[in-house]
Parts: sequence; structure tokens; C-alpha cells
Amino acid sequence: MTPLKKALIAKYANLDLIAWVGDKDLKTSWETCNEGAGWLIEIARVCGVPRPLLVYAMAKATENALKVYDSKRLRSAVYWSKRYGRGTVSESEYDERMKKMHASCRYDTNKLNEAADKAGIQHEGAQIVRDNIPFKMLKLPDA
Repeated sequence: MTPLKKALIAKYANLDLIAWVGDKDLKTSWETCNEGAGWLIEIARVCGVPRPLLVYAMAKATENALKVYDSKRLRSAVYWSKRYGRGTVSESEYDERMKKMHASCRYDTNKLNEAADKAGIQHEGAQIVRDNIPFKMLKLPDA
């Protein structure tokens, strides 16, 4: 089992992601994953990327996907996520705002993912994450 797969399992990553990674190493997984932003964000989380950068990269990918499913609620979530990622709002303020929006955004998030799949733009979200989180930031935890 590769160090990446071990780390994903240890950090309770998405089971589909773990299956996709299989025997791939970190570099190959990072460079070839086009399943959307979420899987790369999950790899980056497991590899110790700071939360503000994870949030910012996901916000940028979501912002791109809003071209196929527009949502006022998700635009608001993107706005606050980018502010948190840039350090212009505190973690507690960001968490409070997201907690209030969570339930109302769930439906729109599902619809956005469906629309992105249908439009075939998931690879764009993955590339946006790679553009915002340099590979050199990824560090597998010690076994």
C-alpha cells in the first residue's frame, strides 16, 4: 500500500478517492486527478495544507463552476470563503457564517456538482486547485 493511500485511510478520506488512488504515488495522483476539486482538496487536507488555503482553492473552483449553475447562496459562500482564505475575516467569523449557510447551500451544492458533471467541467475545478495549491506544499504524514 502506498504512503498516500495509507494517509488517506488514516484520515478518513472519501472511499471513492481511496479506490481511485489505488497504487498511485502522491505526485501522480496530484497531477492526474480530474475528478473535480473535491478530491484534490481532500488529498491536500491529508497532506497538511492549511485550512485557509484549502477553503480559498475550493472557493475558486466553485466560483468557476457557477457558470453552469448560478446560485445566490453559493456566490455568498464563495465570497466569504475567499475572504477567509485571504485572511480578511477570522476563522470564527467564517465558521459562524458557514454554519448559518450550510443547510441552505446543501441543495445548491448538489445541483452545482450535477451541472458541472453534465457540462464536463470537473477537470477545470481540479486544475484550479492545482493552480492555487502548489505541489511542493503537500507533505505526507509520517507513517
